[in-house]
Amino acid sequence: MKTAINGKFPGAKLEGVPRVGREILRPFDRLVREPRSAGLQLVTLALPGVENPGLDAIPIRNVGRFQGVVWEQLEFALHSLGHHAVNFTGTASVLRRNGRVVIHDAQVFSTPKSRHWKSNYLYRVVTPLAEHACRDVCTVPRTPSGTYGHTTWFRDRMCILSTMPPTTWPASPDEGVIDLLSLRDRPFLLSSSSV
Repeated sequence: MKTAINGKFPGAKLEGVPRVGREILRPFDRLVREPRSAGLQLVTLALPGVENPGLDAIPIRNVGRFQGVVWEQLEFALHSLGHHAVNFTGTASVLRRNGRVVIHDAQVFSTPKSRHWKSNYLYRVVTPLAEHACRDVCTVPRTPSGTYGHTTWFRDRMCILSTMPPTTWPASPDEGVIDLLSLRDRPFLLSSSSV
């Protein structure tokens, strides 16, 4: 089987959904080297300029000229013709009818103010269309809050990826840095950002 992986994530910041996409690729990279995978042909179709994220067996092929949504919706769809399309990052080309999409995040529905309006629009429009277009819809396991990482209209075609890590992990507070920086008795502002 010829399979094209939507490679928009290897060049993205290593956070959340792109991180999960990369983590999923590693076992696939090991799998294609095993004798039981004879005949399985995987290729990651990536945006222009994206480098190999450390894969040994799955080739990265840079295709197209565009970036972002335009690349995913048009160029990935074009260059993945004749392949089964796999999309690990929540959106997929709505032009493809033979593929799988992994829906990670229902944050645009549960807390829309936490995201930029463009991101909300993209996920509120493209995600349902991608779910409709793809043959299978997969999602992450329950998050620490007890909810699945999706809002789907096609539950009859949904599978739960039980071996995939959720995009958020519970953490215990560590106040050691407050003492280290002598902030316990002083006002301070804590700001969090993607690294």
